[in-house]
Amino acid sequence: MFLKQLFESRYYRNVLTLITGSGLSQLILIGLTPLLTRVFSPEEFGAYATFLALILILATIATGRFEIGILIPEKSEEAFGLYFISIFSALIFSCLLFLLAPFLVRIEWVQKLLDPGLSQYYFLLPIGILLHSVLVATSYLANRFKAYRQLSEGRIAGSSSNGLLSLALGVAGLTAIGLFLGKIVSLFLETWFTGRKLLGEIKKAGSAIHRADLYKLMARYRNLPLFSAPEGLLNTGFRQLPVLALTVIYSPELAGFYGLAASVLSKPLGTISTAFGQVFFQRAAQEADNTSALQRLFRNDLLFLFSIGVIPCCLLMWWAPNIFAFVFGEEWYTAGLYTTWLMPLFFLTFLKTPFSCMVDIKNRIQQNILFEGAFLLWSLVCFYLASQGWPALKLIQWYSLGCTFLGLFQLAWFYWLTRVEGGW
Repeated sequence: MFLKQLFESRYYRNVLTLITGSGLSQLILIGLTPLLTRVFSPEEFGAYATFLALILILATIATGRFEIGILIPEKSEEAFGLYFISIFSALIFSCLLFLLAPFLVRIEWVQKLLDPGLSQYYFLLPIGILLHSVLVATSYLANRFKAYRQLSEGRIAGSSSNGLLSLALGVAGLTAIGLFLGKIVSLFLETWFTGRKLLGEIKKAGSAIHRADLYKLMARYRNLPLFSAPEGLLNTGFRQLPVLALTVIYSPELAGFYGLAASVLSKPLGTISTAFGQVFFQRAAQEADNTSALQRLFRNDLLFLFSIGVIPCCLLMWWAPNIFAFVFGEEWYTAGLYTTWLMPLFFLTFLKTPFSCMVDIKNRIQQNILFEGAFLLWSLVCFYLASQGWPALKLIQWYSLGCTFLGLFQLAWFYWLTRVEGGW
C-alpha cells in the first residue's frame, strides 16, 4: 500500500523529491567521512562539534523564530514579511555577538569550552549563526512555495561542498579551521541554491512591504519570540548539550567521538525525517481544521517512517562498534559504542520530528515548553552526575534512555493535538 501511495500521491512524490536530493547529498558527505576521520583527529572533530553546537543553539533565538510563521498565513505578503523579520533579527543578533565576543571569551568557562581548537576562531561564530539563520528562513520560504527541487539542490550543494572543502583544507595542513571554513562556505552555498529561484519574488516583496506592516506582523506573531524561541532553545539545548558537556567535563576527544556518532545517526535519519516534516507541515497547515484528514495523515506518515527505519536502526545498533572501527579507523571504536546507546533516542527523534510542527499549527507553544524543559532538566541532571565522577559511557546511556522515555510521551501528545482547535 505504501509503495502505491509513494508513486501515485503528489504528497509522497514531494517527499520523495526531498529525500532523493537530500539522500544524495548525505551519501556524498558520508562517503567522505572515512577520509575526514583519517585527516582530522578526534580532538579536532570535538572542536568542530562544539562550533556547530554553538551555532545551532544561538541561531535558535537569533531569528526570534519568526521563520516558523512563514507557512501559516494565507497571504504570501505576510509570509515574506515574516521572512524579512527573521533575517533582520538574525543580523542584529549576530552583529551584537560579534561586538561582545572579545569580552565573552575572557570568561573562564567560555575559555574552557572553546579551548583548544576554537578559541582563536571565535569570530567565525557570528558569521555561522547569521548564515544558518538565513538558510533556515529561506528553506521555510521555499517550502511554502513548494520549491522542493531547489531545497534538494541546496542540500546537495551544501553537503558536498562541506565535505570536499573540509577535506581539501585538511590535506593542505589546516586543522580544525578547515572544518570550520568548510561549514561556513557550505551554509552560504546551500542558501544560494535553495533560494535563487525565489530571488525575484523576494525583491518584489521587499520593495512593496512597509515598516508598519512588519510591526503588525511582529505583534500578531509575538508568541513566536516569546514562547517558541525559548521552546526552541530548550529543544536545541538538550540535543547539543552532550557535546558541550563532554568538552568541559571530559575532553574534546570524547566530544569528537560523540559528534561523529551523532552525525552518522542524524544524517540518514534526519534526511528522511526532515523531508517528511517539511511536506507534512505544508499539508497539515492546510488541513488544520479537518481533524479526520489530519489524523489520517499523521498515522500514515508515522507508520511509514517506522516501517522504513526500524530494521536498519536495529542492525546498526547491534554492529555499530565494529562498523565504526572498520570504516573510520580503530581509534573511532568508542564512537561506535556511543552510537549503540544513542540509537533509541535518535530513532524516536526520527519518528517524532516531522510532527513537531503540530505545536506551531495549533499554537500550543506554551504547553510544549514543559516537554522541552523536561528534556533539558534530565540532561542537566545527567551532566551534573557526570561531573561527580560518572564515566562518559554511563552518561551517554542514562541521557539517551531518559530522553527516549520522555520523547514517547511527547509523540503521543503531538497526535492528541490533531484533535484540538488552534489558530493565530
